[in-house]
Amino acid sequence: MGELGMSLFETLKKNIHSFYLGAIFLLSLGLSCSLIAVHEQFYQTEKDMFSYLAFFFAMLIIGLAGGIDLRKWYIWVEILVCVVGTVAYLFVKNIRPSTYGESYFKVVALRVVLWAVFAFLVVNLINKGTLAHIKSCVRVPFFWVTLLVCVLIAVFEHDPIPAVCPVVVFLLSDISEERWLEVCDCFALSYGLGFAAFFTRSLILAPVGGDVTGRYIGVFLNNSKLGALCGVAMVCFGYLFLRLMRQVKRSVIKILPICLLFVYATVAFLMVKGRAGELGLALAVMTGFMFLHKSTKKHATAKRVMVVLGCACAVLVAGVIMAHVLQQKVVRGEMKYDDMSYSLAHIVAAVEKDRSGGDFEANSLLNALDILSAQRLTTWKQLGVQIIPFGHVEGVDTATHSTYLYWMVKYGLIPGIAVILWFIYYYLQAAVRTVKGSKSAVFPLLWCGFYAGVFLTSNEYWGAPGAFMMLFMAGTLIFSLRGRTDHEG
Repeated sequence: MGELGMSLFETLKKNIHSFYLGAIFLLSLGLSCSLIAVHEQFYQTEKDMFSYLAFFFAMLIIGLAGGIDLRKWYIWVEILVCVVGTVAYLFVKNIRPSTYGESYFKVVALRVVLWAVFAFLVVNLINKGTLAHIKSCVRVPFFWVTLLVCVLIAVFEHDPIPAVCPVVVFLLSDISEERWLEVCDCFALSYGLGFAAFFTRSLILAPVGGDVTGRYIGVFLNNSKLGALCGVAMVCFGYLFLRLMRQVKRSVIKILPICLLFVYATVAFLMVKGRAGELGLALAVMTGFMFLHKSTKKHATAKRVMVVLGCACAVLVAGVIMAHVLQQKVVRGEMKYDDMSYSLAHIVAAVEKDRSGGDFEANSLLNALDILSAQRLTTWKQLGVQIIPFGHVEGVDTATHSTYLYWMVKYGLIPGIAVILWFIYYYLQAAVRTVKGSKSAVFPLLWCGFYAGVFLTSNEYWGAPGAFMMLFMAGTLIFSLRGRTDHEG
């Protein structure tokens, strides 16, 4: 019996890393499904419920990646205290379905559970001596900008749980770069598979679920958000493809399914036709080409940047010429706007003569951009004058169709600039680290390129999946502050 016990122990010890990856993947799958499910819920209570589930999984992933030593007796005491405290609070406050209603009860209970998990993780991280890790980060601007964004959410939002708790745990975590690479892999795979499952389910339930413009929505609520979901899936599968192709021993058995899933996500994206996602993917592809290379030649990155800028200008000129040609056909009655795709119709309409787009002079460049963006420039111009240094003017509509502008309108100019600086610093750091050969900066780089476009043209705000991707992918930059290196093998 003793030998059998030792054998089981040795087997468990050998496979502990596999168990860890399995746990991270399952938690990531729960996180991904919760993020996607938010966009199928009509009522805010149900949206909150899935958002809180996502935060719950996110915090568990961060905590597990940061390390929880279950061999220590005080860990079990902390868990017991949190469980007893949570049950006692729910009981004393009479938080039950009969009091709050079934759906709202779940939301309230999840909020309480989140606070309990937050308390446990913070105490656990402090016991691990992570305060020394904080001292190594306070000298870096990225840390302070991240902390500022966290504080602003706590000040201006009525419910600080969604961002404050996970970000605090994240800032306290001292996680190796290789471990975060594993988290990125698990999250990318789980999100991609989750999206494929949800989109397939939508096709089964609503095979012809399009809006008046012919763009597919299915069982989802918003075309723009669905476009972002499709785009993130493409980024995830693209990242996994790059990871597999960079391995010394490439496995066709692994690469082929990823390629097929990438094609599936691309077809879904083409069905949805989300313009915010189109801009995001364009920026992600440009970013990938500029920085994802192993060339050791001098000025290789600078040359690639010039190639991208040159191609972008060529595409712009070609697009303007094509728009003018098609516009002439519209004028002659040979074609109608209804004959074109949703995005193409806006491009052609942008060069129409003597047409005013909102608050801008006809035939001006701003007028053309306003038409191209479905009069979003008009919206931005009208709301931009309402921006004050801190806070917002009462009664101002915050439907800005731009997360950056939303931050400025709702929180003030300084918070808006803070989040823009966050993205710029994040992007530059990811680009530098990728060029130097870091494996774990690849996903953050692609993600940041994608969401720079989505946040510019979509009401993503702090909703899923943008905020979660930001939270997870920013990890590699925090870790790089301690001078860790992780080069391709």
